[in-house]
Amino acid sequence: DGRLAFVVGDVAGKGAPAGLYAGLASGIIRTRARRKYPPGQMLELVNKTIASRPIESQYCALMYAIYDPQTRRICLANSGLPYPLLIHGNSPRFLELAGIPVGLFPDSQYQELDLPLESGDVLVFYSDGLVEARDASNEDFGLKRLSSIVNANSGKTAEEIVNAVNSEVEDFVGRIPFHDDRTLIVARIR
Repeated sequence: DGRLAFVVGDVAGKGAPAGLYAGLASGIIRTRARRKYPPGQMLELVNKTIASRPIESQYCALMYAIYDPQTRRICLANSGLPYPLLIHGNSPRFLELAGIPVGLFPDSQYQELDLPLESGDVLVFYSDGLVEARDASNEDFGLKRLSSIVNANSGKTAEEIVNAVNSEVEDFVGRIPFHDDRTLIVARIR
């Protein structure tokens, strides 16, 4: 129907159990996305399904959002990922939208945030591995650096913003190996 869904996920742990969890969560979302569930309900469905097939010490943080280009509104729900960043009129703010990671408690419910977007707005979804990337002195890259870089580049294309953030993170970290994966999605409203 012309709407666009954004999904970002981060599974706890590494190896086969984490891979199984990621595949399960992805499959559930892909199967149910065509039914057009609102974001909060989608996370509840993913949570109930995953919680019914527990793998010890495994859970998944997910952000699910639906953007409607006709109304220029986005509806979001979060289950444990860092708060999304919104740049509106050269003013960065983190959208306070918390939630319990899926797979922990079968009856968890997820709040939704519905907001209008305007031409020039930039919305950034990311995993904790991006802001927790550390330099040689063990300092995190952090939310402040992320918001400053995105704000400084907010007039550019989404791809250019992604490239700017990735370049700054790599320069910040230097030769220190990353201890976690990094995921970054930038949406710029035209």
